[in-house]
Amino acid sequence: MESITLNLCRAGILHCLITNVQTTYITSRLRRVGWFLGAVLYLLCSGNLQAQQSVAIIYADSSKNTLRTKAGLTWGLSNNSPDHEIVEFFLRPHQDNANEAIAAIKPQLLITIGSKPTAFAHEHFPHLPVVFAKVLNPIESGFIDSWKQPGGHITGASLDIPVMLQMQKYAAIIPGLKKVGVIYTANTRRLVAEAEAAVAKLDMSLVSYEITSDKELPMALDSLCRSVDGIWTVADEIFSSPQFVRYTLLETLRKGLPVMGFSRSFVESGALFCLEPDYKYIGRQAAEIAGAVLRGADPATISATIPDIVYLYLNLKTEQALNLKVPSELVDIAKETY
Repeated sequence: MESITLNLCRAGILHCLITNVQTTYITSRLRRVGWFLGAVLYLLCSGNLQAQQSVAIIYADSSKNTLRTKAGLTWGLSNNSPDHEIVEFFLRPHQDNANEAIAAIKPQLLITIGSKPTAFAHEHFPHLPVVFAKVLNPIESGFIDSWKQPGGHITGASLDIPVMLQMQKYAAIIPGLKKVGVIYTANTRRLVAEAEAAVAKLDMSLVSYEITSDKELPMALDSLCRSVDGIWTVADEIFSSPQFVRYTLLETLRKGLPVMGFSRSFVESGALFCLEPDYKYIGRQAAEIAGAVLRGADPATISATIPDIVYLYLNLKTEQALNLKVPSELVDIAKETY
């Protein structure tokens, strides 16, 4: 009988959560009711769950990378923390009562996928431990103080690929590369400082151009194209627009310069190559950290991680257009070529 009750309760929870996530035509008032009904049903079932404590997974999009991260996360949690009940929350834009619904289940830990859910958790749950996954530049975002000592209630698995690895790969793909150019903002100043140290060890140099608005992009790119052998791009909100990507690729192709993109979509659009992490494994890394927190470790002292697995993506059409010859051993190990 208790098993039947538990199954019915779980079914009720699942129904309410799915209804809240997927139904787009209900009114704002009914949406609020759905959240609270799901939370109430969860609490009613908590007596049956007894030893199980809840972990909330919060995400805000259904992109392929997010879903892969979530898959790795749930797999890792099932192995690292099997005694905890996992409850998923999908954040919608301008959702008024999401923090109340999450608080209602009294989670022991919040796991966030992406920067927006992490910022949400940071703002609304400052006293709960938070483990993030799939977050880029967590230091600049204000989530952690440093990689080794996050310092607050948040730590996690980042998307940050070491700058030295990026420069080493650039030098391997373009033998004889000497001058690398980069456009950056105050948000990515730390990465440029790391790049300057990295290229010095590789007998290369970095030419950097700081901008404060997207209006400065054409002048900055024109200046770099006159003095460098290749362009390195950094992930920054200003540089994420389709207009920036299109303009950068057209201008560099016209000048015969290779571009290292900051994402696979950049390479699909025409950048020569990029490095990108395995998102499913990012989720597993976050699950390992979550397991440590659930066992009593302090997030402030758990080092945030960088990707353990990184893939190479190559655009061979761009290689041909630029009259380059990427070493065959790198082509062979590329995750995907275009």
